Amino acid sequence: MTGLKTIDVVNRPGHGVRNRYTASRVVMLLGVYWRIHGDLRSIGGHDPSTADVITDGLAAAWESLQGRRPDTLAAAGYLSLADRLLLRLMPEEMLTARCNATLAELETADGRETLTAARTTLRAACAAGVSIQERRTALEAALTATHSADAKEAIEDSLQVRRLQHLLGYCGVFTVLLLAVSPFLSARTPQPAWAIAFPGYAGLLTVSATLMLVGAVGGLFSRLLQVRDGRTSLVTYRTDMLKLALGPLVGAMAALIVQLLAGWNIIVVLESAGPGGLILLTFAAGFSEKYLLRLLRLPKEAAGNRTRGSAL
Repeated sequence: MTGLKTIDVVNRPGHGVRNRYTASRVVMLLGVYWRIHGDLRSIGGHDPSTADVITDGLAAAWESLQGRRPDTLAAAGYLSLADRLLLRLMPEEMLTARCNATLAELETADGRETLTAARTTLRAACAAGVSIQERRTALEAALTATHSADAKEAIEDSLQVRRLQHLLGYCGVFTVLLLAVSPFLSARTPQPAWAIAFPGYAGLLTVSATLMLVGAVGGLFSRLLQVRDGRTSLVTYRTDMLKLALGPLVGAMAALIVQLLAGWNIIVVLESAGPGGLILLTFAAGFSEKYLLRLLRLPKEAAGNRTRGSAL
């Protein structure tokens, strides 16, 4: 059996990684790496060819975790293969303990319906009177299903992150463009007293930017209320952070739209409210799009259809 990889202190996995999400993934995979590493050492060289393949998989996983941009998905694949091959070398006592530990993990995997069949099969295999070969086969199938589910979640999360990043960029670009042309679209926006110091285009632009800031605060406040008691996971962390960033941006865009609609008397409640009412409405628009629908006095059916069709 070839020698197992030793610790490289200078080029250890995760060294130099500044992204907290990636660093957390590396730490989790390192835990799996060292578990397989320790189990392989404790088992010994019962089958040198299988042990060599496991060692090569561990080495490939280690290399995948190196550098500032570690490939955690590839490392997880190598570790999954090594973990399943390790089952062929385990004695009955160690295999039974691993079967019970894996079953306990599957029992606590809430909301993962794809693992139901694997959980049922493994539960039957962990019962007394089952042959070691049947137990090993069921455990290998459960580990394969678990890795496939984890890989699918990781890929889907990466795609969702990429989509939210594009959406964040598009919203930012078009919000800036809308802000730049908003003075030409405003019919008569209520002007605060301090806006006199900025006449003409600069004054209208300053008012619009200030109201957008109020809407952004409303959007941020809405997101804070949603996440204050919520919990996140390593899989959904990046999407949650992007959604948190989208809140203020969408709030600013909604506030700018409310300002333009107020200038054209579409929101008639502002007729006697003055600048204070406009500030309140821009904050409400940033806080929730439902407030905007109610202020526009749309029919309930149309408001319901638009709300269900909204992606935010």
